[in-house]
Order: sequence, then C-alpha cells, then structure tokens
Amino acid sequence: MQRSFFIWNGVDSRTMGLLLEGRAPIVRPEERVVHVQIPGKSGDMTETEGQAIYNSYIQTVSFSVVGKERVNAMLKWLRGPGYVTFSAEPDRRQSARVIGAITMDRVPMSLDSWKGQAQFS
Repeated sequence: MQRSFFIWNGVDSRTMGLLLEGRAPIVRPEERVVHVQIPGKSGDMTETEGQAIYNSYIQTVSFSVVGKERVNAMLKWLRGPGYVTFSAEPDRRQSARVIGAITMDRVPMSLDSWKGQAQFS
C-alpha cells in the first residue's frame, strides 16, 4: 500500500523525507450561509452568499521524518502561502497557508526519528 503524501508549492513531501501518518481526510468545507430570522415566523430563512462559496477550514497532517537535517529543511519548506495537493485528491490543488506552530518531537528509543504535525488553512 502506498503511503499518503502531499505536494506543497510544487515539492512532493516524499522528496523531503516526510512520511504521512495515515491519510489526510477528504474535506468539503461548510457552505457560507446567513440565517435570517423573520418576526412572527418559526425558524429562520437560510441565504447563501453565492454558488459554491465555502468557509475556510484547517487541514492537519501528521508525519514522521528521519534525520535532523531533514527536520531543518522541512521547517524551511513548510511556511507561508502557496498551493497544496493531497494524495487522496490528486486532481484538487488548493490555495492554502501553513499556519500554527510546527512542533517536532523525537521518537522515544530512536536515534534520529521525529514526529510532527502541520496545519494548512
């Protein structure tokens, strides 16, 4: 079975030595709507902002990497804005930004293996 991967700004995570832990889920974000209450009527009316307008969401990926030099290269690579494609949806290139801290933890009982997470928004 092939491991999951992602492509960030044209660079495949596998070439950076990142091995994803599990699969990044396929996400259809929440549609952007406005709920309007009408006096004297039960419930509310739902209005959309337009065709296919969605709220942003956060996609978290967990990964492992071997070698401190790869950790340093990965931290330089995963920053700022760009485009991401996840292996679960190879035909969907998404505009995104790497957000939040990327914390790398050394794997116990390992010479030079590290685990971490990154978030795309």
